[in-house]
Amino acid sequence: MTTLGGGCLHDSQMTSSVVGRRVPGHNTARPFPGSSGGRGSRGSNALKMLMIVSRSSLLDDLLDLLGDLGVSGTTQLPQVYGVGETGAALGTFASPASNSVILAALDDRDADRIGAELRAFSERRAVQQRGEPLPLRVFFLPCTQVV
Repeated sequence: MTTLGGGCLHDSQMTSSVVGRRVPGHNTARPFPGSSGGRGSRGSNALKMLMIVSRSSLLDDLLDLLGDLGVSGTTQLPQVYGVGETGAALGTFASPASNSVILAALDDRDADRIGAELRAFSERRAVQQRGEPLPLRVFFLPCTQVV
């Protein structure tokens, strides 16, 4: 599987400042498995952008899961704020929580498998939450590589 980074770039087009880096303090990213060396043509593969929005406390577990699934090219936004179904995460005294966003461009053929694994992760965590809503949302968006 060729895993693409959050910016929809083929693995040969990414630089060391993008590939294999995680937020400081997080585990080291795994190298790209099955790298094609960029020999494919741009836009030749159907892509989906995976977007995960979760509490920041889930970030390491989600990155580990994605790594285990062969997704090593990600973009992380480690501290974002918002209000939603599971409450406020504003980084303030009254609402000290924060969220994280993970982006990864995936080959269309891998998206279903990865989505199913993320769904199973969510279900396992929901049991641990004892009925409380899990602060985790997973989306697939159409993704077209431009450059």
